Amino acid sequence: GSDVTALKPTIALSEAVTVHPDDKKTTDFTNPVTYTVTAVDGSTQNYTVKVNVVQSDEASIISFVLLALDNSFSEDVELNVDEQAKTNSGEVPLGVDRGLLKPTIELSERATVSPKSKVQSDFSTQRTYTVTAANGNKVEYLVTIKTANSPEREVLIALYNDKPGKTLDWDLEDTDISK
Repeated sequence: GSDVTALKPTIALSEAVTVHPDDKKTTDFTNPVTYTVTAVDGSTQNYTVKVNVVQSDEASIISFVLLALDNSFSEDVELNVDEQAKTNSGEVPLGVDRGLLKPTIELSERATVSPKSKVQSDFSTQRTYTVTAANGNKVEYLVTIKTANSPEREVLIALYNDKPGKTLDWDLEDTDISK
């Protein structure tokens, strides 16, 4: 979006012709501005210039990050943004309460999002985030945050999947499982 309160227009003029307000002067175009062009013979012609800002239809999530500082993690967690599928997905460390996360969301220029960025939200289930472009166009993104498995759990899952239907003869009361 453009700030029309401080634009510097470039005006192409014939030789010996003047314009007022001056060419390349910072001008506020919030309202129409009338330029007076004065010819060599002293005759004048007024031109009114009105600037219309085209509202963007961009409604995209550029990044979705759970900052360590905002969420008591040891490092930032950046979610995968799939623009085509309109999804964001990622994993938080084991032990993190997904019900109390505060995302930092970067959007396309002049877009807004609901729920807002930097607001604590519950991600224990999938959430829908609605991005609204400057022109009012709305796009919904499905956000999924899972809890990462511990390395030990991954090993146990691999063992279980490797030997379906079989059991391990471990005594769960025994703290030494190396036997």
